[in-house]
Amino acid sequence: MFERHRSTLGALHLVLGLMNVVAALIVWFVLGGVVAIAQEPEASRVLGTIAALVGGLLFLLAIPPLVAGFGLVSRTPWSRTAAMVSSFLNMLSIPFGTGVSLFTLWVLFTEEASIPSA
Repeated sequence: MFERHRSTLGALHLVLGLMNVVAALIVWFVLGGVVAIAQEPEASRVLGTIAALVGGLLFLLAIPPLVAGFGLVSRTPWSRTAAMVSSFLNMLSIPFGTGVSLFTLWVLFTEEASIPSA
């Protein structure tokens, strides 16, 4: 079953990672735009800090699914471990991250997935 679902899992993880990258860019540009037009220096500093922290966190959360997706699509031996780590990290990204994570764990924890692929 794992071999049958490998490319689907890879595509889903790549899409999830790209969604996180887009969310990070939106946070950076929207809050950065607000900082640029804000008249208060204190508000600009606070919003700039929030934009950097939230956008940076979203960008960091985009890395594991992108790595797992690339590994699954290219059929590397470490892709199962990367997909498992990525699915645990994205479990709280409701609703898409949870759905992809549950599908990933379902596929990875079947008996056929424990057989190493050549």
